[in-house]
Amino acid sequence: MNKITGIFKDIFLNFNTGMLAFIIHRVTGIAIVIFLFLHIYTLSAILKGPQALQHALHKFDNPIGHTFEYALLLAVIVHLINGIRITIADFLALTEVQTRMLWYSVAISILIVLPSIIVFFRLF
Repeated sequence: MNKITGIFKDIFLNFNTGMLAFIIHRVTGIAIVIFLFLHIYTLSAILKGPQALQHALHKFDNPIGHTFEYALLLAVIVHLINGIRITIADFLALTEVQTRMLWYSVAISILIVLPSIIVFFRLF
C-alpha cells in the first residue's frame, strides 16, 4: 500500500502537461479494455441462442447505456489522437515539441468531439 501512495505522491509532485497526457492516456486505455471484456461477455450470449443475445443487448438499450456508449466513443477518440501524437513524437524524434503537439492533439480532439456532443444532447 505504501508503494501506491508513493506513486500518487510522485504524480502530484511532478504534475505537468505531459503527466496529464500520460494519466488521460492510461485511464482511457483501461476504460477501453474494460469495454472489450464487457463486449465479449455480452456477445457470448449468442451461444445460448438468439433470444439470449437479444436479452443481453436489450440491457444496454436505455439512456444510461447510451451515455456509456458515448463515453466510450469519447475515450476512443482521445486515446487515438494522443496515441498518434506519441507515435509521431517517438518516430520523428520530436520530443522537444511534445507540449505543443499535446495542445494540437487536444484541439483536434475537441474539433472531432464537439459535433458529436451537439448530436448527443439533441437525442435527449
